[in-house]
Amino acid sequence: MADTRKPGKDIIGTMFLDTGLVMIFSQVVSIIAVVIDGVITSRILGDAAFSAVSLVNPLISIILLLAAFLAAGNQVVCSRLVGKGKREEASATLSAAMLAGLFLGALLLLLCVLAPDMILKLCGVSVENHPEFYDSMMQYLHGYIPTIPALILVQIIGPVIVMDNNKSLFTVSASVLCAADISGDLLNAFVFKGGVFGMGLATSVSTWIQLMMLLTHFMRHNSFFRILPGRISLSTIPRIAREGVPSFVQRLATTFRDLFISRFNLALALTGAAVASKGIQNDINTLLFCIGMGLGRTMLGMAGVHYGAEDAAGMKRLFRSAMKSSLAVSAAAGAAVFLGAPLIVRIYSSDPEVIRLSVFGVRCMAVGIVFDTIASVYLFYLQGIRKRKLLNLLTFFERFFLPILMAFLLGIRYGSRGVLASLAFGKIVLVLVIFLVIWICRRKVPRGLEDYMLLPEDFGGVQENNLYAHIDTLEEAMEESVRVEDFCKRHGAASLAKPMALVLEELAVNIITHGKGKKRGGFGVDYRLYADEDAFTLTVRDFCEYFDPTKWCELHSAEDIEAGIGIKIITGLSDDVQYYNAFNSNNIIVTIHRKGEQL
Repeated sequence: MADTRKPGKDIIGTMFLDTGLVMIFSQVVSIIAVVIDGVITSRILGDAAFSAVSLVNPLISIILLLAAFLAAGNQVVCSRLVGKGKREEASATLSAAMLAGLFLGALLLLLCVLAPDMILKLCGVSVENHPEFYDSMMQYLHGYIPTIPALILVQIIGPVIVMDNNKSLFTVSASVLCAADISGDLLNAFVFKGGVFGMGLATSVSTWIQLMMLLTHFMRHNSFFRILPGRISLSTIPRIAREGVPSFVQRLATTFRDLFISRFNLALALTGAAVASKGIQNDINTLLFCIGMGLGRTMLGMAGVHYGAEDAAGMKRLFRSAMKSSLAVSAAAGAAVFLGAPLIVRIYSSDPEVIRLSVFGVRCMAVGIVFDTIASVYLFYLQGIRKRKLLNLLTFFERFFLPILMAFLLGIRYGSRGVLASLAFGKIVLVLVIFLVIWICRRKVPRGLEDYMLLPEDFGGVQENNLYAHIDTLEEAMEESVRVEDFCKRHGAASLAKPMALVLEELAVNIITHGKGKKRGGFGVDYRLYADEDAFTLTVRDFCEYFDPTKWCELHSAEDIEAGIGIKIITGLSDDVQYYNAFNSNNIIVTIHRKGEQL
């Protein structure tokens, strides 16, 4: 029988939802900034200028493709190291990823300076076939290229800063980016008269401002991560690249998917309204996609932390909470968009045919967003637990095969309306594909959420060697200390039973009595005690403000010899004590080797 107790308040679920909403917000702000950027350019500088700016989008897609490659790989590796409390290794990994990003950004910038014609041809424009766009595109490119290194670095360090308990800085920096870009565009248009070049330069300046703001995070005294140029190992970069391959495949498949469906829709479209409707649907889809991307990136980081800590119970709670939160957030957003589709579409056009087709297309996306979000979060989860082969297979289905197949089949049968419905319908089919794939992998019909987790059978050790509980009151702290003592004795470590019980009691009582933080998460404590053949590992987590008990003990030991006695005892006996703060939670990991005692 499992040696567990009540799970208590869902601290992990609270952390996931809070962090996920911040990630969604940052994604939406960035998209809105780009949309408004285009509107200002179109309204003030004219349609030709807007066309030239929009034609640079393939270059931006390539930059984001490569940035996501490094950012996701860095997030996976760093989150696992954080879960093990390995601060130096995690900081060295981040530093290596930033160095690779800086080198990549400099290389792309150099290519744009030395071979601009090649870059414009990559975007589909040359002076021979589109002379009307060439000059404006060249001017915009000259203003935009300084942003390339900054854009890549922001993509790399942003998720790390959120993981490192500084969501507020990430949110504020995204808002400042948006405000600075819009202000720069308006100043360029009405004061400096810098034309298209000024529009690109405004984007560069605003991105560098955001990067400078984010870099201040690493100056905080309580930051888990540090930038360590002297600890960079080039051997780390291939590992980052390997973990980032799924994100690269995902973005690459999306690019080819959009290219194919766009051309297919042009071939089927009988009127200009059908083309305009697809464009409107793409804009709304880009905004709705921020939900799955934001929650998915949150899942990637948190899954990596729990996977690195080999916390099976925590992983199960995370997965369950993530799916529930994803369903709730996406359903609420989908319902709002479905009901508001007529109003949304009228912002773009007053043409009755455009409105009719666009309302249909937007409502299709509103229905599909629930399936899209669930699938996206699940795929990021697979990346977090290193199921790369399965992830690449499902990514191929999600981003390339199914959308194109659905667009072809529905487009042939229903024309442009079928193309508008194809992405949403493909998401529904994808959920069925995931069900079938899990059925095949597990060789049985999946009946509950845990069947989809695909964790190794020995992940976290056998149940009998784990003790989990949540503590809310002082009485429960005393009860759990007794259970910890009994657990140690039953696992052949009588000499460690009293000290281990005492440290849990000391930590739990301090948190419940003196904890400060968000009321939503409460001041309770999650703990896990794990026994294997070589050592005992105690992990304690709370959702209070930043507090490192080992540093507190050092600072107060001279004032009161009894202060933190449990921590002092365990520090003296332990072989390793690690502390980290991630996703608004304090975590202390204590490892004690048996030293002759056997399991």
